[in-house]
Amino acid sequence: MSKVIDSLEKVLLPFAVKIGKQPHINAIKNGFIKLMPLTLAGAMFVLINNVFLSFGEGSFFYSMGIRLDASTIETLNGFKAIGGNVYNGTLGIMSLMAPFFIGSALAEERKVDPMAAGLLAVAAFMTVTPL
Repeated sequence: MSKVIDSLEKVLLPFAVKIGKQPHINAIKNGFIKLMPLTLAGAMFVLINNVFLSFGEGSFFYSMGIRLDASTIETLNGFKAIGGNVYNGTLGIMSLMAPFFIGSALAEERKVDPMAAGLLAVAAFMTVTPL
């Protein structure tokens, strides 16, 4: 197994170093790194909605032997709607923040104004995004 890994390192490592030095790839990487907290927040609400706020067969409550009445299910649906809104909100914000962060990261690498580049990237994104 070690010989396979060593041969893969010989072949792939120079290619990976070339790709790693490419400024546009680095800007995309750095932009998405800055978005990671929003990604995790959205993922947490998806987890909470689909594991803890679900009901019926296969749900968390059903597997624990807890049977829910109608008012509890209605309350859970209310919380589930809030979690869905938070998830949709994080995705919506991420769609605007991704071009901003990627543009500003590329601008930082090229030693120009990152705020202007980020705003220009968002404007370009809004221009090409259909309503």
